Amino acid sequence: MKNIILIAIDCARAEKTIMDLPHGNEWTRRSAPLPFLEQLRCQGVTWGQFHSVSSTTTPNFTSMLTGLLPVEHGIKEHSRYQLLPDVPTLAEILSRHGYYTYAEVSGPLIPETGLNRGFMHYHCRSKSEYLHKGFLPRMKQLFGQLQEPFFLLLHFWEAHQPYQNPAPFNETAYGATPYDRALSFIDHFLFHFFNAVSLPNTSFIYTGDHGERLPEDYQLNRQLGGKEYLIAEAYREFVHGRSGSFDYDAWFEFVKARLGEDWARIYAHNFVGHGFHLTEELIRVPLVIVDPDRCTPGSYNDELRSQIDLFPTILELAGIDSWQQYCPRANSLFQPARANTIYIEANGSGGKQFASRCYLRGAKTSQWKYWRLEAPGMEKKVLWNLESDPRETTNVVNEHPEVAEKLDAFVSEQLLNDRTGEVDLDSEEAAVIEERLRDLGYIE
Repeated sequence: MKNIILIAIDCARAEKTIMDLPHGNEWTRRSAPLPFLEQLRCQGVTWGQFHSVSSTTTPNFTSMLTGLLPVEHGIKEHSRYQLLPDVPTLAEILSRHGYYTYAEVSGPLIPETGLNRGFMHYHCRSKSEYLHKGFLPRMKQLFGQLQEPFFLLLHFWEAHQPYQNPAPFNETAYGATPYDRALSFIDHFLFHFFNAVSLPNTSFIYTGDHGERLPEDYQLNRQLGGKEYLIAEAYREFVHGRSGSFDYDAWFEFVKARLGEDWARIYAHNFVGHGFHLTEELIRVPLVIVDPDRCTPGSYNDELRSQIDLFPTILELAGIDSWQQYCPRANSLFQPARANTIYIEANGSGGKQFASRCYLRGAKTSQWKYWRLEAPGMEKKVLWNLESDPRETTNVVNEHPEVAEKLDAFVSEQLLNDRTGEVDLDSEEAAVIEERLRDLGYIE
C-alpha cells in the first residue's frame, strides 16, 4: 500500500501555474518561478482542463473528499450547511482499508463542517498561522509522526488574500503581481521541504481548490472588447475620496444604480479575488499527479474533467476498486470521463450585501460555457463560445439558443437530487462557523 499526499493550494489558478490561455499578457500569464511544481510535472501527468465545481473553498474541498456535487453532499456555501451524515468521505473509506489519515487545513475548513470525518488527525490553522508564522514547526512535527500507509491532505492559504510575500518573495523576480509571488513563496517552501525528506512509495497530487481573479484581468477584458471592466471603473469611482471601513451596502446600491441589479448581484462581492462567478480564471485549476505505476513522466492530459473525479482517483491509487458505489457521476482520472459536460456553480450568499441567496448554475464543455443567474425576481442567461472567445467577452446566448437550451437542461438535471438543507447546523455549530468566517473577513 502506497502513501498518498494531496497538496491543495488555495486560489491556485491554472493559467498562473501550468498552462496559458489564449490572448493573455505579461500580467495574466504565469510569471512566478515554481520549482516544486515543475519537478512534479517532470515526474508525472499534468491535467490542463481540470475544473473546480464552484469558486468557493468549502464546497470544493467537500467535492474532492466525497466525489459528489455540492447539491449532493450538502455543502454549497461557506456557512449554513454541514456534510450530510450518510455521505462517506475519502478519509473514512481509506481508514477502513488500513490507512492512517491526516489533514492540515486552513481557512473555513473547520471541523464543524463535517470534513474532519474519518481523519485521525485533523487540524484547522488560524488565519495568522502561515508557513513563515508558525506552521513550519507544526508541519515538521507532523512528518515525524506519520504512520504508514498514510493519506495526508495539506492545504496552503498563503496565496489567498491578503497575499503572503515575505522577503525575498516581495520582489518581482518571484512574479509580476503579489499573487504570483505568493504562489512562488509556497512553491519554494515545498521544493526545499520535500527534497529534504525521504518519502519512498508515495504518490503526490498537486491541485487548487479554485482560482483567482486579479485587477489585471479586467484590464485585459477591456483590451479584448469585453464589458466586465466596467465594474472595475465603477469601483474606482466609488472608493475615490472615501475613507474608513468599506460600506458594502452602499457599494451594492452604487453598482445596481450604475450597471443594473444583475451586475450588483454578480460582481459587487469579490469582483477581484474569488467568489461569485464562473470565469476560467476561477474554475480552471492546476492538477498534477505523480505515481510511478500509473503516470507517464512529463505527460499532459487535455481531457475535460471535474474536481469530483479526484475522489475515485485517490481510491484507485490506494488500490480500492469499489469506489463506483459512492460517486455515480465521477470517474477516476486514469479512466475516460463519464460525460463530455461538467457541472459548475457559484453561490452569492457569502457576500455582506446579499439579504437573499442567489446562485450561478452552469455547465461547461470543451467548446461552450453556459450559466444562469438564480436570484429572487431575476433571470439572466449567458453562453460563451470558448473556441472563438476563450476570454469570455461576448455573450452568444441569442445566437445559439439550441446550445443554451441543451446545457440548461443538463444543469437542471444535476439539481434534481438537491439534498442541501436536509441537515441544519445547531446554534452552537452555526455560531462557530460564523465566527470563523468573520475572522477571515467573509462577513462583518
